This record gives sequence, structure tokens and C-alpha cells, in this order.
Amino acid sequence: MKSALSATLTALAIATPIATPAAAQTPATDSAPAPVVVIVRVPKPWYAPKALVASKMRDTIAEYDKLPGLKYKIYTLAQADGRYGGVYLWQDRASAEAWFNPAWFARVEKERGAAGEVRYFTATQVKDYRPGGTPANTHSDSVVTVITLPAAAGADLTQSNIQLRALLPARYPALLREYGLASADGRFGLALLWQDQAAAEQWITSDWLAGLRKTFGAEPVAEWYDAPILTPSTLQR
Repeated sequence: MKSALSATLTALAIATPIATPAAAQTPATDSAPAPVVVIVRVPKPWYAPKALVASKMRDTIAEYDKLPGLKYKIYTLAQADGRYGGVYLWQDRASAEAWFNPAWFARVEKERGAAGEVRYFTATQVKDYRPGGTPANTHSDSVVTVITLPAAAGADLTQSNIQLRALLPARYPALLREYGLASADGRFGLALLWQDQAAAEQWITSDWLAGLRKTFGAEPVAEWYDAPILTPSTLQR
């Protein structure tokens, strides 16, 4: 069993670090491509506890610390099913696709016996609420909530995100980072990095989600992730 565990956990080496953000960032101008947020989930070994998975994730930080185009990575463990992965901020889609290439998918499927899930979103906004950017933390208590909704026909996704953001506090000390999300299939939303679970639960409640349903006339999807490792890329420091 020990050798099987060691072999299976080599799959965890597909995690990736990232780059230090400015206090506030916005998507690209007309002359530059927009940044993208990529949300990755990979099935974990059923017998591996979350603490062991997080430990193996930490072993990958140095390997990916200067990955071209990667600006910030939040290593994640899905609270619902334990799938591991990350919320990645890339400078553009080309950089992300260079990493999540066919060889990446083949390796994940071979090592895990299941396909990795990779979702792309255009970053309609990128904000960091810590002066100088949220620092690296290899033993973080942070959590990420990802909220997405289907947009109404013909709706502008950036404007929908602005409307959604207005339903959160203008300033909240426990909110560390915020990404506006827009997908090619017409979904919009937010990825929010909070200081801890208790802080997130003050705002992301069943009543708040019900308010989104009423405001937008659509069913919001809320995903919760533990975020044990925060890694800004040293290329951006």
C-alpha cells in the first residue's frame, strides 16, 4: 500500500505556482490580450487525506515558481469532494494553453485514471486588496468561493459582473483577492479569495444566493474550496 500511495501521489505534481499582482489590476487594453482565470480540478486518491495531498502540493512550488505567463496560483482542495487543483491567473490564454496542453491532459489521465477538468474564464477584473499584493503562504487558512450564473440572452458579461460585485461589500478586510469571470458559454461570476471560512460565510449565505437568483433570474452555482497554498510568481516580484 505504501508504494501504491507513493506512485499515485506523483500525479499531484501537476500543481503550479504564480505571479505577484498589483494592488488592483484590470484586463488588457485593446493592444494586449486579456488575462484569464483557469479553474482546475483533478480527482484525488480515495485513500489520501487532504493533509497529505496538501503536503505533496507544497513539493511542487519551486518547480513551477517561474512558469511563463502565470501570475498567481491558489492551490485548492474542493470542499465537496476533495478534488485538488487550483485557481490560476494567467497573463493571457496562450500562456495557459501552453501549460494545459495535450501532454498535460494525457499525463493526468494516465496517473489518475481520470480526466482533469480545466475551465477557462476571461478575467473581467482582477483585484488584490492587500498592499503590495497578497503574499505567498504555504500553510494558509484561506478559502475560495466561485460563484457563477448564466447570463441573460444578449447581456454584457462585464456589466453583469459589475452588477454582481455591487452585491458584495465595497471594502471588507477579510477579502484578499477578487476575479471577475466570463466564460465562452455565457456564464459570468466571481472567484473570491477570503482570509478564512468564517469570513466567507458572513457574506456567501443561502439568503445572499437567493438574492442573486431574484436579481438575475437565474440559478447561481457556488463552489467552495480550501486554499492551503497561495503562490504569487517570483517573476512578478
